Amino acid sequence: MTFKDVIRKNFLGNVKQYLSFFLCSTFSIVIFFNYTTLIFNKQLIEGENQDMFRYVMPVTVVGILLFSIFFLIYASTSFVKGRNKELGVYMSLGMTRKQIKTLVNTQNAIINGTSLVAGLLIGAILSRMFQLTILKILEMKDVTFYLDYKSFLSTAITFLFISFFIYVKTTRRMNRMDITMYLKEDRTVETRPYQKWDGILGVIGGVLLVAQIFVLFVLTSNEELRKNMGFLAGYAILLFFAIYLTIAKGGRTMLEKCRTTSYYTKNMLAVSTIQKKYDQNKRILFVLSILSTLTIIFVASPISLLNLSEEIALMEPNTIEYVETTKENKVDPATLKEILNKQPVKEQREVSFVYLSTTNQEQHLEASIPIISEKDYNTKTGNKLSLKQGECFNMGVDWIPGNNGMDAGSKITLYGEEKDYSLHVCSAAHEDTFVSKSFPSPSVLIVNELDYQKMYEENKATMSGVYHLISYEDWKKTKPIIDELSNYVTTKSLPINATILQYETLKKSYSTFLFVSIVLAILFFVSGGAVLYLRQMGELGKTKEMYQKLTGIGITTKERKQVTRKELQLIYFLPVIFGAFAGGCIIYYLTNLFGGSNILSQFMKTTCKVILVYFISQMVFYLITKRKYDRELHSFMK
Repeated sequence: MTFKDVIRKNFLGNVKQYLSFFLCSTFSIVIFFNYTTLIFNKQLIEGENQDMFRYVMPVTVVGILLFSIFFLIYASTSFVKGRNKELGVYMSLGMTRKQIKTLVNTQNAIINGTSLVAGLLIGAILSRMFQLTILKILEMKDVTFYLDYKSFLSTAITFLFISFFIYVKTTRRMNRMDITMYLKEDRTVETRPYQKWDGILGVIGGVLLVAQIFVLFVLTSNEELRKNMGFLAGYAILLFFAIYLTIAKGGRTMLEKCRTTSYYTKNMLAVSTIQKKYDQNKRILFVLSILSTLTIIFVASPISLLNLSEEIALMEPNTIEYVETTKENKVDPATLKEILNKQPVKEQREVSFVYLSTTNQEQHLEASIPIISEKDYNTKTGNKLSLKQGECFNMGVDWIPGNNGMDAGSKITLYGEEKDYSLHVCSAAHEDTFVSKSFPSPSVLIVNELDYQKMYEENKATMSGVYHLISYEDWKKTKPIIDELSNYVTTKSLPINATILQYETLKKSYSTFLFVSIVLAILFFVSGGAVLYLRQMGELGKTKEMYQKLTGIGITTKERKQVTRKELQLIYFLPVIFGAFAGGCIIYYLTNLFGGSNILSQFMKTTCKVILVYFISQMVFYLITKRKYDRELHSFMK
C-alpha cells in the first residue's frame, strides 16, 4: 500500500468526523459571502439607508469573521487532537513526522478547499434571494441585484488566511509531539489538586456576580453615571470577570464541597467524572457563556424595538413638526392652513427661536443651536424654570447619550451675526418636551427672557425662525398631508419631522437590524452547539475505555446513562444560565442608557421570552447530542 493509499483510506475512514467540520466551514463561508455582497453593492451604500450598510454591515461581517476563526480553529484542533492515538500507531509502524504532517495537512487542505468552493457556489446561488429579502424589508424598489467579483475575492482571501493559520497551528503542534505523547495524550487529564485559594476566589466570584444586580440599579438610577459609556464598558468587564471566577473557581469549590455531603455518596460516579473533566471544560463554559449573552442581546434587542416601533414613534411630541427660518421653508399662511386642515387638527402651535453658531467659522445650520426663551418654555411645558441673566438650561431633545459637551457648570460661547454671547450652563438634562428633531441639533438652549429678547432683536433678520408644531387626532392618516407639505418644505437640513415618518423609518431599520442580528445569533448558537458536540464526540474514545473498565466492576447501562446525562446537562445549560443573567443585565443597562426607561418593562418581557426560546433550542441540541452519545456508547458496550 502506497502513501497515497494511506491518505485516501484514512480520509475515507474519518469522513464522518470531517463532515461536521466541512458543513460548519461551508456554512460560515456562505454567510460571510452573502454579507459581503451587500457591502459591495454601490446602490445600497449610496442609498437612503447608507448608514446601515456603511457601518452596521461591516461590523456584522467582522463579527461573523471573528467567530468563524474561533470555531474553525477549535474544530480543526479538536479533530486532530482526537486522532492522536491513531497518528501514534502510524508512527510506531515507521511513518515519519514529516509524513504524518503531510497526511494531516493534505486532508485538511482537501476539506478547506472543497468547503471554500462549495461555500462560494452556494453563496452565489443564495445571494439573490438574500439581497431581495433585505431590499423587501427596507422597501427599496429602485435597487437591483448586484454580484461583485470583490465578494468572491474577499471571501476567498479571508478563508484562505484562516486555513493558513490552521495549517501553522497544526504543524507547530505536531512538531512538539513524539510517539509517546501521541499514544498517551488521550489518557492524560488537564487537572490540578483543589487549593484553598480556589474556595476564596470562588466565593469572591459569587459575591461579585450577585453584586452586579445592585451595581446595575445604582448606575441606571443616576443620570450622570448612566450616560457615561465608560461605566457600561466597566460594568460589562466586571460582569464577565465575575462569571469567569464563578465558573472557574466557584465550580471547583462546589464540586469539592459536594464530596463531603450525602449527595456524593448517591452520585459518586457522576460527581467524580465531572470533577475530573472540569478543568478542561471551564474555558469552554466561559466562552459559551459569552456566546449565550451575545445571542440573547442580538435577538431580544431588535425584537423589542420592532414590537415597540409604534410606541417609540408616539414619543414624538407632535404629529407633524417643521422649522421655518428667515431664509428657508417659507410657506404662505393660507396655503399652510389649507394643507393642514385636510384632517381634524387637535392642536397647532408656533414657537419662535433664534439660532446661534457654536463655532466662529462660517455659519451653517449644522453648527448652530436653537435658543428659546424661558417664558415660552414654561408656557409650553407647564414647568417653572427660572434662569438668571447669563444662564442657560441645555435641554436634550435626541436619544444621544450625554449632553453634547455642555454639562452643568460648563461655559459656552455662541456667535451671532455681529456679536458673541457667553453663557453658563446651570443644568442639563434629556426630557420629553415640545420640540423634537426638525432642527439639526441634539439640544435646545433655554435662556433668561431678557437675554433671549436681546439675542432675538440682534439676530432676527438672518438667524431666527419658528417651530411649527401640529398635533392630529389620528396620526396614521397624516401621510398625504406630509406629502403635500413636502412640496414647500424642501430644505434637506430642516426636514419635516412626523410621527408617521418616524414609525416607517423605525419599522425599516428595526426589521433590518432584526434580520442581521438573527443571522448572527444563529451563527453563535450553531457554533456553540457544534463546539459542545465536537468536544463530546472527540472524547468518546476515552469515555468508552472508562466505561469498559467500569462495566467489569458492575456498572449498569442505567447508571451509565445517568452519569452522561448529568455531565451533558452541566456543559449545555450552565452557559445558558450565565448568558441569560448577563444578557438581561446588559439589556437593562442599554435601555436606560438610551433613554428608554418608559419602555423598560416591554424590553425585559421580550428578553425573558427570548431566553425561554433559547433554553428550549438548547434543550433540543442537548437531546440530539445525548441520543447520539448514548447510541455510540451502547454500541461499544455490546
